Amino acid sequence: MDSERLLQTLLRAARFGPAPAGDAPEGFDERVMRAVRRGRRDQALEAWASGLWRAALSSAGIAGLMGGAAMFLAVLGDAAAFPDRDDSPGMMADESSIDELLIHDLESGDLL
Repeated sequence: MDSERLLQTLLRAARFGPAPAGDAPEGFDERVMRAVRRGRRDQALEAWASGLWRAALSSAGIAGLMGGAAMFLAVLGDAAAFPDRDDSPGMMADESSIDELLIHDLESGDLL
């Protein structure tokens, strides 16, 4: 049975039913109504919290996908920008060109 429907049925029975013969302790009806109101508020908070958690998980998943796509595209873009570059450690420029560059930089004063 739906909790709202059950609550309405109980409240209707309490309104139109006979009054208790003094069996209930003092302040019992106030405590019951306070608990009913608190239950409604808790249900509303639970609905909001579950929605926010779903949104947070979705956002984290989308952020992860976007980050992965950005990294993948950055690697592809780097490879496309420098197609003749070989980053392997065994493929160094020959020593004569390095010597010529060092001599040129020393003569121009860029190395100092």
